[in-house]
Amino acid sequence: MEVDSSCTLNYLSIVPFASVVIGRFVFPIVFVVGVIGNMLILLALKAAAVTTKTSYFLIAMAVADLCFFFCVLPNHMISFSALNKLHSFMVFYIQSKMPLTALANWFSVASIWLAIAVTFERLLAIRKPLHAKLFFKKWHLISLITFIYVASFVSISYIFFWLTPTEITVNRCNKTQTLLMLKPINETVHPTVHQYVSVSLKVAPHLTCTVPLILLVVLNSLLLYYLRQGRKMSQMVANVSPSRIIELRVTLIVVSIIGTFLICQTPSGVLYVWESMQMNASNNSRPDWFYTAVAVSNILVVCGKAINFAVYCVSSSNFRSKIKRLFTVSKFSKAHSLMYNLKNYTNTTMTQIDPESEMMLSTRRSKDSYTMTKYEVQKLNSTKASANNHVPIAKLDLAEK
Repeated sequence: MEVDSSCTLNYLSIVPFASVVIGRFVFPIVFVVGVIGNMLILLALKAAAVTTKTSYFLIAMAVADLCFFFCVLPNHMISFSALNKLHSFMVFYIQSKMPLTALANWFSVASIWLAIAVTFERLLAIRKPLHAKLFFKKWHLISLITFIYVASFVSISYIFFWLTPTEITVNRCNKTQTLLMLKPINETVHPTVHQYVSVSLKVAPHLTCTVPLILLVVLNSLLLYYLRQGRKMSQMVANVSPSRIIELRVTLIVVSIIGTFLICQTPSGVLYVWESMQMNASNNSRPDWFYTAVAVSNILVVCGKAINFAVYCVSSSNFRSKIKRLFTVSKFSKAHSLMYNLKNYTNTTMTQIDPESEMMLSTRRSKDSYTMTKYEVQKLNSTKASANNHVPIAKLDLAEK
């Protein structure tokens, strides 16, 4: 019996082809590279003997990027037809889509503002080193990072309520089917929440995208300008302090990271702002190319977070040495642990000898030592016998006593 395919609702039939290709072939590779890379970044930064001010922000960014990867994972898993046909997975996907989307946006926005914070910190460290030391204390950094995470969560909290899973009934092929779909929040049932979502849709894109991207462009341009000035000065002046050279190297790393971040984040930000403007317009319909552009820009954002490890390695020889040291220390720790266990086993075996055997062993060692001493004295006396007959006898008697 043949089944009419038109009677079967398939999610893949309503999404752009680009999204399916990206979800099946591109995202799995980017996901693995991104997760492993950000974990290595965290290990390398945490393994440093002294945690610098810049490291606090970079660690917070790596944590945000790592969480972001897992939040967007189900959204790309749906591209596989095997999972797409599972009813239980589809129910999980629809019910968790908006919470996971909100969390992904939370970590993405936090990463943007953390990038602004680390750029500003580097700019202040180059221009006003004393001010940077006074202002960026450890508790200042922790408080600022916490505030960025909290403020970012508040700015995207409307996404939790924007679309809600709703059951609808459709008639297809003379059959009634119940489907779970995402629909906008009902203004009649929840007027206050609907008003909050409407205002947030107008304001949030500018707070989370437009303003941060403009700030990043300005700050990164200034940072790049002062970095060039600092390098020119270091070439002209013979005696440049080592701390100044380190500051310039750290700044170069930050410029590379933020530059890559801007290139990968800007297309998605432009589409996000354009979509919010279309929602406010009378005709809010979107062209077909928009969904393809969104799919491409989203994977570009994911790629930007995945290649951070490569940017670190290319721009910092110190980071490369830390990564090598991590693997070297791991091998050394295993060898040291084996030697330590072997040493403990030997010591334990020796200490388990009973007291009588230990006393016999001690007596035997003393006897051997006495015999060797007597033999050495006799040998020494025999070599000197021709010179003096009384001295060796006295020494021999002394040894025998």
